Amino acid sequence: MISRCLAGALFALANWAFLDACLLSSHAHGPPGEPDDEAPVHVSFVDWVPGIGSLLFLFIGFALMAGGLAGSVTVLVLRYTFNHDYPEAFT
Repeated sequence: MISRCLAGALFALANWAFLDACLLSSHAHGPPGEPDDEAPVHVSFVDWVPGIGSLLFLFIGFALMAGGLAGSVTVLVLRYTFNHDYPEAFT
């Protein structure tokens, strides 16, 4: 239980740290003496790909979990709670 909570907390912390780095890099300027130089670091789309991928897998997993729970509750209610004799096609 604690490892799952720790994993979720680290995932959230990593997302917030990455968002903070993106915001800081978008407003970064060159050194004060050389205003025409480019900022040393800019976050591009390539840097976003691992975060987007991990979030998509997270939400797909939640959706599969919810679908499995809904399906199991449906089977429980139709097959075991209602004691009706349904035709073979419905059981």
